[in-house]
Amino acid sequence: MRAASYDLADLGFEPVRIETPEGKAAYVEAQRRFAERGAPLRARLIEACKGLLVGIGDRAAKAARA
Repeated sequence: MRAASYDLADLGFEPVRIETPEGKAAYVEAQRRFAERGAPLRARLIEACKGLLVGIGDRAAKAARA
């Protein structure tokens, strides 16, 4: 939201001026850090989804045999 056209300064969020080289670099760095912080959660969610899909496949196979 800080890189959007919304003014969030009153909420303590200074805008990232992506139209400038400095702002673009700050935005890229912030996105990189955000992705790094989210990587462990993303990995956990992927593993949880895989487990759900395996469970669904097992149930479908049992139903097909019945």
